[in-house]
Amino acid sequence: MTGLTAAQALEDYRRAMQDHGELATLRRGGGFETDIDVEVYVKALPGASAVELSGGSFSTRRRYLILLDNMGTWPLPIERNDQLIVGGRTLFVIVVDDALRRIAGTQIAVEVEVAGA
Repeated sequence: MTGLTAAQALEDYRRAMQDHGELATLRRGGGFETDIDVEVYVKALPGASAVELSGGSFSTRRRYLILLDNMGTWPLPIERNDQLIVGGRTLFVIVVDDALRRIAGTQIAVEVEVAGA
């Protein structure tokens, strides 16, 4: 019996993201003229929570699955403080979990926790 190959898993993820995900921008900021942007498919995962900040304002923490397909020249890995722009909102990556979405040693996707208004 054979298992799922990385190529098969990637194709399954592509289809799922096209059907249920949305396009977003992943940005690494180095300053106005040195920002690195790439378009990625993301899928919101359950578990959003609001955190009260000083002054009565709130920050929302959300989790997203990011497909690592077509990353181009993006300097992997995704890091803390990279930005994920989804639906016009700029969110900041605070946690990256790259252990869950590996197939046969190939990284297919990552889960990130982001924070922002």
